[in-house]
Amino acid sequence: MAQILDYAKNGYSIVKTYSDEALSGFLDANKIEGLNDLITDAKRFYFSYVLV
Repeated sequence: MAQILDYAKNGYSIVKTYSDEALSGFLDANKIEGLNDLITDAKRFYFSYVLV
């Protein structure tokens, strides 16, 4: 996370942080709350970029 925050100093504004710590990528996507929030916000054009 620290590397992303450092990279964002290059002219990016962090509007929200999405996280699904300690969850397996093998779970049903509907059960991964942070991912679903990201998808919902993307559909609403809440941001222009995603830093991963």
